Amino acid sequence: MGARTPKDDATPGSEDPADDTHPSRFPGHDAVFRGVFHDPWHLAGLLRLLDPDLAAELELDGIEVADATLVGADLRARIPDLVFQAHLRGHPTLLLLLFEHQRTRPKRLALRLAVEVIRLHEAWDRAYGTSGPLPAVLPLLVQHGPAALGPVDAYEDLVDPSAKAALGAHLLRLQPRIIRLEGVPDAALHGPSVAERTLWAMERIDDPSVGARGREVTRALVEAKHLPHGEGLGIMLLTYLTVGHPTIDRDDVLEAVRGLPEEPVAMSAAEQWREEGRIQGRAEGEARGRVEGRVEGARRTLVAILGHRFGPLAPEQLARVETLDLEAVERATGRLFSASTVDEVIG
Repeated sequence: MGARTPKDDATPGSEDPADDTHPSRFPGHDAVFRGVFHDPWHLAGLLRLLDPDLAAELELDGIEVADATLVGADLRARIPDLVFQAHLRGHPTLLLLLFEHQRTRPKRLALRLAVEVIRLHEAWDRAYGTSGPLPAVLPLLVQHGPAALGPVDAYEDLVDPSAKAALGAHLLRLQPRIIRLEGVPDAALHGPSVAERTLWAMERIDDPSVGARGREVTRALVEAKHLPHGEGLGIMLLTYLTVGHPTIDRDDVLEAVRGLPEEPVAMSAAEQWREEGRIQGRAEGEARGRVEGRVEGARRTLVAILGHRFGPLAPEQLARVETLDLEAVERATGRLFSASTVDEVIG
């Protein structure tokens, strides 16, 4: 065996940081996914639309966020994915929900999932005793990206091929259920659920044809706040659209929200776009300057949304936001609509 390097000790499933100057690396995809689909109501809507076969097997009305008895603060810090308790064909089942919006496949994803499954089973034993059977744990990978990446490896595929051939059924099998984010109908933009409108926006975040419908799309996403379990989510979807879409006309966005409570957030998000230089079409420039502009713009947008939801921030809270890097802002954005205070969002 060769000497171990620091990379050998990285978290299972982690990989080298992506280029933060890539247009898709803005605080958005994962934060929006978590901000919406941490709510079991919206997860049920996602399954109805993207995986009706699984939806038919689950008791959708009974899906719940894993309670603190099972997934406490310590375990939640070690399991980055969303965990739900559910019943599949009447049997207790844990759902492990993760989202992939990437151009490349995560390294050793199956290893990361295996670690999380074992931690959940250990937590179940601690919480409910060891006399009964363990619940099934079903990893759900919602995948948005090139289908050409192929299937995700099963855990047994990580083993040396010669050992796999020799040991066969003795090896651990674990493979996530893939839910492709594709085929969302255009009518979903005006659908009756937040899940439909969110998935419409996420599937089309790089679609240049959306730019010609800026006002219509903006109003449809902002009005998600009026749908069941939609409180506060119009702001998140508006920010995602304004900062993330390559062809949306920011003037169309601002016109669509003129006079609405969301107007200040739209203005802040549009300013973030300008600061990155994309609104003038500048594709060149010094990379560090673009990253710094993105971080500053992301902080301003976070402050605007926090102020809209919780009221003006205290000076010490504003100072804490100024210390957040891009990853920290993205994590904070993911907590925006599940937290009950500013401090819970910014840490």
